[in-house]
Parts: sequence; structure tokens; C-alpha cells
Amino acid sequence: MTAPDALTDVLKRQGAGCAATGSPFSGALLDRAAAALIDQPWLRAAFAPRWDLSRRELFAEAVALRWLGALHIWRSKTRAMRSPPPIQASGGRAMRPGVAAHPGSHGDAGGARRRVHGP
Repeated sequence: MTAPDALTDVLKRQGAGCAATGSPFSGALLDRAAAALIDQPWLRAAFAPRWDLSRRELFAEAVALRWLGALHIWRSKTRAMRSPPPIQASGGRAMRPGVAAHPGSHGDAGGARRRVHGP
């Protein structure tokens, strides 16, 4: 199965538009997606619901931009799952490991800055 010309064209055109307006990373992703539609089954599956739309419909539904948004959300969620859970600093405020406390806060006697370490 090969990618429909309309979908490939829209991904390339939207990618060029992103690159021209200050989003070269998004432009490169869309350009690579257009090229990968031919041999990447997972990518074809991602676009399957919109496979037969015309160029006009693909642009009207912002298919390329929605795909970029989905990648952004997925990346944010996977990054959040890998980050360590917050720890409780003295004073009951949640802090992440490696975050310096403010002088005089979180039970920091003497007001010196210190590094909060994880368990």
C-alpha cells in the first residue's frame, strides 16, 4: 500500500510552511513523515482515518498539525512518566530532587541555600 498523493503532499506543504514561519523542527518532522508513509506501517495506521481525504479536506481538518500536537502530548506524557516523583521537603512543600531551596524556607536554618536530594 502506498501513501495517497494528497496526504503526502499536504504533509510536505505543511512542513514547508512550518519551516518558513519559524518552526524548522516541526517542518522536518512533517517532511520525514511524508517520506515514511511509504514504508512505515505504524505511521500509515496513524493516518488511516484520514487516508482518503482530499487535499482541501486534509488542510481544513488540520491533519498535519493535529498529528504534530499528538506527538507533543505523547512526548510530554512519556517524559512525565520517567521523571522522579516529588519529595516532601520540610515545611510540607513538594519539591523535585536537585531543586535548591529558597533561603530561609523549608526549615533551612540560617537561610543558606542548599540542595535537596532524593531518597
